[in-house]
Amino acid sequence: MFDGSEFFLKEHNGKAILNFSQKKIEINLTLDIKEKKIIADYTQDRQKISQCQNVSPNFKIENIEINFNSIILKKQSIDNFFISDYKLSDNGINQEIQIEITPVLSEINFSLEKSGSNHIFFNNIYMTLFQDSLDSKVIFKTLNIEKTKKKFMKTIYKDIHNEKDFKNCVYLAITLAQGAQPDYVYHIINNKIFINLFKSDFDNPFFLIPEENFSLFFDCFYEFWQGLEDNEKKLYERAINMFVYAKSKLISIESKLILLFTPYEIFDEKPTMRDEKFFSKIFNISRFDAKFIQELRNILVHKGEDIITAINLAFEESKKLPKEEIINNQSIIKKVIPDCKANEFNFQNIFFALLYIFDRFLLDKIKYNKDYYNAINFSIEKNTNEILIKDKELLEELKRR
Repeated sequence: MFDGSEFFLKEHNGKAILNFSQKKIEINLTLDIKEKKIIADYTQDRQKISQCQNVSPNFKIENIEINFNSIILKKQSIDNFFISDYKLSDNGINQEIQIEITPVLSEINFSLEKSGSNHIFFNNIYMTLFQDSLDSKVIFKTLNIEKTKKKFMKTIYKDIHNEKDFKNCVYLAITLAQGAQPDYVYHIINNKIFINLFKSDFDNPFFLIPEENFSLFFDCFYEFWQGLEDNEKKLYERAINMFVYAKSKLISIESKLILLFTPYEIFDEKPTMRDEKFFSKIFNISRFDAKFIQELRNILVHKGEDIITAINLAFEESKKLPKEEIINNQSIIKKVIPDCKANEFNFQNIFFALLYIFDRFLLDKIKYNKDYYNAINFSIEKNTNEILIKDKELLEELKRR
């Protein structure tokens, strides 16, 4: 059995051939999954230093074998990589040379002699799970990492046809559910292991789905994902990643808001969110809220006002709508700031309201109608897929979308 946690936490040593300038040297190779790096070190005759320093595209690493317990990871060659670090020590006769290589593509694959079950392994998991999904085709199992709050997740699956697409589906479902991007570590498909060497940042989780409901949520998300065209998948992937990035990063509320406008714009389909009627239809919100979000976005992005001034100017513009739109009791924005006057104590409520609106938009698309966390007050609510819009022709148009 392939032990993912041990594979992640330990360095793994092996051998390879460094091929440069038509010369071949046997080297030691270290694969460090936790630090996302590959280290090559070797001894070189002192007179050949100039050749070694020529870190040109002619460098290749060939005949790679990495040992992990009784499992051998093999790869014919790594051709396309950067030299991200270079160290040299000299004893007067020989040189000890160490190079850190970074493949141009963040994912690198090896052949496996023994692999066990197909599975995907993630780090930066904040849920505790042992659940199955898709009629037991998928098992989610989390493992504790030493004494930290973060966990590993091993996703074991069977009878899945497009496995690369499935990995993206699982990644996005976890991202949305825990409100923080996991660190994709590796993916075993039959006798191959695909290892991710892209370094992820630390995120603060901002939960959307209670962990006990994750398998139910994944069932809905998987069915939703399978129904999308390839170009739609790219749009949702960008929107979810950007949305959760704005949610979880340790940056100012103002910066979070500016980032948060991007996923809204992805689905708006109109230049710079100009048409509040159309915008309100897509996100199933009042025209007042749609107008406010549009105005706030344009003021923050184009006029350089501070966050509190920008919110109050957006309120003033939104009040120019017809009276029936202003007194509409479906307004989410007016629920978080009832008097429409932002100050240093309440301005952050707008960020949480925008999270809530987009959370609800995604949950409705996914057709998830169980408990979720309300971003405004952090309480658990049941998503009812309630439609606020009464226009039947408009509803049909939205369904077609």
